[in-house]
Amino acid sequence: MMKTIIPKETDVMLHKQQHLTYNVKTGEFLRNFEYLAKYSEKAGVSISVRRRDKIIATLLAPAAVE
Repeated sequence: MMKTIIPKETDVMLHKQQHLTYNVKTGEFLRNFEYLAKYSEKAGVSISVRRRDKIIATLLAPAAVE
């Protein structure tokens, strides 16, 4: 059974401040994790991992957290 997660106010603020997010499939993320992590840090973009039509994880760029 899946739980519904209600975003906190800080999550919404974080989301609004992200300018660019790339979406990748789960398999692509697992195969290319090292490259994607370096790219995310260097380019300052966030990467969302999708399974079907749902985002299951997000790799935040350091700039998004500041």
